[in-house]
Amino acid sequence: LLEGASATPTQALPASCPDNVVARLQGRREGRPVEMLVPGALRVMGMAHRAQRTLRAGSVLRAEDAETVRDWVPPSALCERELEGSFLVNAVGSGRWLPCADLREPPLVRRGEELTVIYRAPGLELRGRGVARKDGWMGERLSVRVGGAERDCQAEGVGPGGVQVGAREAVHR
Repeated sequence: LLEGASATPTQALPASCPDNVVARLQGRREGRPVEMLVPGALRVMGMAHRAQRTLRAGSVLRAEDAETVRDWVPPSALCERELEGSFLVNAVGSGRWLPCADLREPPLVRRGEELTVIYRAPGLELRGRGVARKDGWMGERLSVRVGGAERDCQAEGVGPGGVQVGAREAVHR
């Protein structure tokens, strides 16, 4: 037991541990000064979503998938974002907080979706078929396998259902 104990936050852990902190605990024991580092969990007051059931990565969420609460929650769970219609990036177990960073707009292009690939150059337009190799969002890069090709080409999300590769662009069929 420490006499005259005081605690001071000394270190927020790296971004991979946003909900934890190390605190310096100081006091006296049997008249001698004592100092120790104690790990702890941060909690802040705010709005967050808690999973009502196990949610798979890649799910588009519905209102009944999670309860929205205003309470003391881990910082990573703070989320004013509307839950319904959000895309869940990583799986979340039942009763766990949904990290706001794992909620996104649904992708523009879904993995396995068939695309028409268009190559345009001055006076030339070529079309082919392709398949999205992963989900893709606006401005992000994704792989597209063009029919008959040995390798994927890299594309960038440029609009609803569309990706672009240099002078080539792929759009929904």
